Amino acid sequence: MKYTPDHKGTGAYLRTSPELRVELERRAHLGLAVGAALAPRRTGRLAASGHVESGDLGMQRHHDRMVLSVVFDVAYAAAATWPNRTAYLEAVKAAMEAGR
Repeated sequence: MKYTPDHKGTGAYLRTSPELRVELERRAHLGLAVGAALAPRRTGRLAASGHVESGDLGMQRHHDRMVLSVVFDVAYAAAATWPNRTAYLEAVKAAMEAGR
């Protein structure tokens, strides 16, 4: 028996699955918690500015899957994280990928 991939079914899952949405949201909030914990703390506004944004299907080029983003949006967010940005972002990414 030859395996035939179901591209339409996979695409529908990536766009509409409620279970996938719940898991993506859980992991995004985990990444948000790690990012807020590691944020520089001069005033605390950077950590407090963090939130999860749902891009639905409009944030990526082909609009073919759900997208959730962790965003820190004070005006100085990039400058505040610049010296250690790679380690900072990698820690957020690692937490989201590990899912724990």
